Amino acid sequence: MKILFNTRYRTDQNMVVRVYYETLTHFKHMGIQVFFNDWGNYKNYDIILFYTGESEIGKIRSSNPNARIGIIDPSPKNLKEAQISDFLIVCSMEQRDFWLKYNKNIFFNLAIPNIKKVADIKKRSS
Repeated sequence: MKILFNTRYRTDQNMVVRVYYETLTHFKHMGIQVFFNDWGNYKNYDIILFYTGESEIGKIRSSNPNARIGIIDPSPKNLKEAQISDFLIVCSMEQRDFWLKYNKNIFFNLAIPNIKKVADIKKRSS
């Protein structure tokens, strides 16, 4: 299985993005191939994830109709895409309740960073 996570946000600027980078990196240890930011090269992946407001679902559907597409932490920018994505990953019950009217395939994941890494980042930036 090949998973792609595309985002233009940097991990040092966005906690949710950092959590998903960390989580998906752990998947590599389970034998799952994980790739980051391979924009436009969608035919090579089984699961394609986008962070809020960045999806390119139309491009994927034409080049890789069998791919499963998810949006992480969707925002109002994603109203149309949420309806045609295969699933959404949300970070709170309130977010889940809102998005259920757009997509019934919702996964709930708390975005909790690795606290030790956050402390290390703060030390380095001081």
